[in-house]
Amino acid sequence: FEFSQKKTDVKLYRGFKGIKTIFQDILDSNKPYVVMGSEGHFSKLMPYYVNIFRKRKELKKMKTKMLIREGRDKKSKGKYTEYRRVPSDIESPATFNIYGDKVAIFIWEDEPRSIVIENKDVARTLENYFSFMWKHAKK
Repeated sequence: FEFSQKKTDVKLYRGFKGIKTIFQDILDSNKPYVVMGSEGHFSKLMPYYVNIFRKRKELKKMKTKMLIREGRDKKSKGKYTEYRRVPSDIESPATFNIYGDKVAIFIWEDEPRSIVIENKDVARTLENYFSFMWKHAKK
């Protein structure tokens, strides 16, 4: 009888260069991904990069599902992006992006930081929570 070791990797990224590295990793994964807690920080803090990211995502036809608060305006809706709304009182100063076997937790401060956890079980757990919220969110 053998135990298989599951790979877990945890990395901390600091600053805009680190955040950009993660968004490039999302593009490189070329897989659908989901976002919980989007408050528009990415667009606000990195306007020079957000448009590049969105164009590359569209070229790759990457499907995205995003949970946002009611009352929050979407800057743009991509062809491959779906939105659903959660109640306006559910604030989210942190954003969760789940892609492949990775979870990126973005902490949007003056110097943004992000923690990326690469673990299949952690990613699946958060995807399950996302799916539950998606089913109960408003279109």
